[in-house]
Amino acid sequence: MDTSIREFSEFKILNHLDRVHAVLRGEIPPPVTLEIDPTNACIHNCVWCIDARHRSDHPETLPREVALKAVEDAANMGVRSLVVKGGGEPLVYPHIDELLRTARENEMETGIITNGERILDHQDVIRETCTWLRISLDAGSKETHVATHRPKNPDAFDRIWQGVHAVVDDVYCGIIYIIHPATFHEMGVAARRAKEAGCKYIGFKRVVAEKELFDTELYMSIDANYLFAKRQYEDQTFSVMGFRIYNFTKGVNAQPYEMCLGHHLVGILCADGGVYACCATRGRDAYRYGSIYEQSLSEIWQGERRRQILEKIARGDCKHICVGHSSYMRYDHYNDLFLYLSKSRRPHGNFL
Repeated sequence: MDTSIREFSEFKILNHLDRVHAVLRGEIPPPVTLEIDPTNACIHNCVWCIDARHRSDHPETLPREVALKAVEDAANMGVRSLVVKGGGEPLVYPHIDELLRTARENEMETGIITNGERILDHQDVIRETCTWLRISLDAGSKETHVATHRPKNPDAFDRIWQGVHAVVDDVYCGIIYIIHPATFHEMGVAARRAKEAGCKYIGFKRVVAEKELFDTELYMSIDANYLFAKRQYEDQTFSVMGFRIYNFTKGVNAQPYEMCLGHHLVGILCADGGVYACCATRGRDAYRYGSIYEQSLSEIWQGERRRQILEKIARGDCKHICVGHSSYMRYDHYNDLFLYLSKSRRPHGNFL
């Protein structure tokens, strides 16, 4: 039984149809979720890291007062949830505990995407404040983890699992696993370990790379490993999910969206203080709405600079950097819904 329908369902957007319809009317509602990168510092150096250049160009960390005010501003403008991620590794942020508690005090649901090594150091506040925890593990063994994540601490893999065991009874935990030529052979092992640890799911994602890394034979091997993990370990308590792992997209620039409005639902605040249009535009000045060093989050979101960038997106100026449909992208089904609802004629709309 595939239990992923509950937490990963694309139908979650139906909980926010008020904002969907506001966007379609040309209004600018607040985002449903704010993603914040509190720091670009990281204690791992993954071979496939899509943020490596961004971290190198922007080695910043948000000051405590700036980060806390941004969270408070988000809550005041109607943002309903906070995702703390990277950038870098969020759990190395020196003010992470206070950031999480500020979100909780402002009644925002909070999740963290982490490499997992510092969960143990923050286990109490994670249990106290977080709805979910997503660990980017990407390996079934310590040896593969060291070779691909290249952590500064050679015992990071063991410490990650210790952290998972410390919080899994109180927080909805799951594993994300990047499928790469150096990792696909351990998909089944990782699924077993995740289930035994009490995680709710493991999600396999095809690596996003500048060129095709797999040939047909490797895809067949990936398929075999994925199906083994799914048939062997999935049940009513544990999901094994594959997010477009059979996609033969050539490189990072996939097919762009016919209509892109999903970015209205998610705010992107980076460690340089910039608010950007989407994850693919992080660090690109042409798609930077503004800086929280100069304006409040609300002022940026409603500001003239953002309106100008929205016109660029509507024209498709950003299609050359779009990673839509390349792997698992939330914007895929958001934009599908926006496109359907934008049509004045919806054939067979009354046949359900």
